[in-house]
Amino acid sequence: MRPKTSQAVIDGFAAIIDAQDQKGIQKYGRNIDDAIDEDYDWKLMALEESADQLKYLVREVKMLKNKLREEKKRRMELEKWHQRNMNFEVLES
Repeated sequence: MRPKTSQAVIDGFAAIIDAQDQKGIQKYGRNIDDAIDEDYDWKLMALEESADQLKYLVREVKMLKNKLREEKKRRMELEKWHQRNMNFEVLES
């Protein structure tokens, strides 16, 4: 029996593979096992997919950096607000 996290990864990956297989059948009318090798440049297709993967990862990193930047900005604004209110409370005492 696998750990739950490992099984979740395997299940998720299998679902992605199944969906990709269905997309391939819809697009090409056959699965990869039935493909005619002479009709495809497998290395080029793999390189194209790798290029897309890199673009997706760069985009994801950019999105995460933007989220971190926004979170840092919110924390700084909250800290400034807190400092203003602390100063006000000191003046009232």
